Parts: sequence; structure tokens; C-alpha cells
Amino acid sequence: FDFGGHCLEVKSSSTPSRPGFTVSSLIQLDETRVRLLLLCHAMLNIGNGENGDTLSELVERIRGRVGGEDVVALAQFDELLIQAGYLDTQASLYASRRFLVGCLRWFRVAGGFPRIRPSDARPGIVSANYQVSIDACAPFALEEQEAIYLLLCTAHG
Repeated sequence: FDFGGHCLEVKSSSTPSRPGFTVSSLIQLDETRVRLLLLCHAMLNIGNGENGDTLSELVERIRGRVGGEDVVALAQFDELLIQAGYLDTQASLYASRRFLVGCLRWFRVAGGFPRIRPSDARPGIVSANYQVSIDACAPFALEEQEAIYLLLCTAHG
């Protein structure tokens, strides 16, 4: 999500025994391409029965929040869903699994944050997919209020 050059990357995982997240490209955590890059990691718990939300329910709830305020943001959100492989016509595929959002952790991607940027890769490496440990991100942790302030309140000033 891009808020005037102040960007937010959202990652999630559902394996408490191996808390971390997957990065699927060299530019995903490259803070040199933007004014500010924050990361929000959501630990998801698998719900059962009526507990939690399906992926389709979460998508619709986000659309409701975003679409009521900003049609451009809604269009961007829908485009990102398509890029990620989410299609409304396949919503039934996501109906059997429910998720509960556990803790959210916020981080500033800067300095020695654990990531691989294009400038870090040796010549000939054109793409990468890798795992990052949440524990290794701890020195870059932010409080939620601070992260939101950095994203929204400082983006235009």
C-alpha cells in the first residue's frame, strides 16, 4: 500500500512454531525505492466452525472500508488481489478455511533490516524467494500508533 511514498508491506503466517514470513521478490523490501517502508506482520490462527473469517469475507470487509472512502484505492486493492491470484469467481475455494488474526507486529524496513535488495544480489541473480524470521526483525519494531502516524500523518508533510 502506498501513501504518497510512505509504503506498507503486509505479511502473514500461520505457523507459530516457525514465526516468519515469505518475501517473493528482491524489490519487495527495498526501502531505497520509496520515502518510507513499513512492514506489518499478522500472525493468523486457523479458526474452526464459525470462528474467524474466510478469505472472501476478509476481502469483502476490506472492500467495504476502502470503497466507501476512496474509489481509486478500491481499484488499486482489486488490482493487487488479481496480481496475487485472488479471483472473486473462485470465492467458493476459500470458503472452508477460517482465520483469526492473532497479534500484529509493525517494523520499519531500514538499515540492517533482514532482507535482500537488488543491490545486495550478485550479478546474474534476477529474482529470489526467501523466508525472514520475525525474531530477526525485533530491533526494527514499532508500536502500532507510531507506524500509523509515520504512514499517514507524515506522508504529506
